[in-house]
Order: sequence, then C-alpha cells, then structure tokens
Amino acid sequence: MFNQISQLYQFLITLQTKISKVNNNARQYTIMIENYQEKARENFYRNRPYGIHIDYARKGFVLFNHYTNSLGKQETGSIEGLPLEKFEDVDAIPLNGKIIKNGNQTTDIYFYTDDSNPYKNMKLDMDALKQYNRFIYPLSLFLDRIL
Repeated sequence: MFNQISQLYQFLITLQTKISKVNNNARQYTIMIENYQEKARENFYRNRPYGIHIDYARKGFVLFNHYTNSLGKQETGSIEGLPLEKFEDVDAIPLNGKIIKNGNQTTDIYFYTDDSNPYKNMKLDMDALKQYNRFIYPLSLFLDRIL
C-alpha cells in the first residue's frame, strides 16, 4: 500500500511539473504574439502612408506617416517641413481619404482617423484595414509604386 501511495505521489509531482511547463510555454507564446502585434503596428505607423500633402503651386506632393514624417521615419515631424516630391500632374492625384483638408494651394488627405485606425485597439482590425486599402490602392496605381 505504501508503495502505491509513493508511486501516486511521484505521478502527481511529475504531472504538476508538466502542467507548470505547459503554462510557462503558453505565457511565452502569448508574449511572443503580443510582440509581433506591436512590431506590426509600429511598422504600419512608420512605413505606411497616413496621408498625402499636395502642393498645387509648387507642383509636388509628399506622403507622410502616422508620425507626420517621411515614410520610414519614426520621429515626429511636421507636414510643412517634409520635402516635396516634384510631380507635374498634381491635379490628377486621387483625392480619396477619410479627411480632406483644402488650404490655400494645398490639400491634405488623411487615409484613416483615430476611429478608423486599423490598429486602434492594439490589434489589427481587418475591416478598418480594408477601408484603408480602398484609399491606398488607387493612389498606389496612380503613382506606380507600392504603398
């Protein structure tokens, strides 16, 4: 009888160790997924257009990211300080976006707002991303580049 109790005790200890390892692996997996989600969000904010600034008088435009800086840069900037890309046919640039602000000889178009941000809840909202892509795709084709 003592031998059976001892074997049962050893079995329970082994089982508890395995459960602990599974729980630890699950926590590590969850952290890893959260890290991927954060990296994807940061990549989207840094490398994908948040908007476009069109200057009709100077015949140029600039795509800017979520940080109001050139694509690929994470430092916060300002639209006025970004270098314009010369473009003769600025009047033909598609004016599709969530917010369109017309100024004196300029137009700023924003492709998403805080409410329509594909990463507003720290994870990807596919419906919001589809809406964003509806604005980006025609612009990408027009400018003949991957956005």
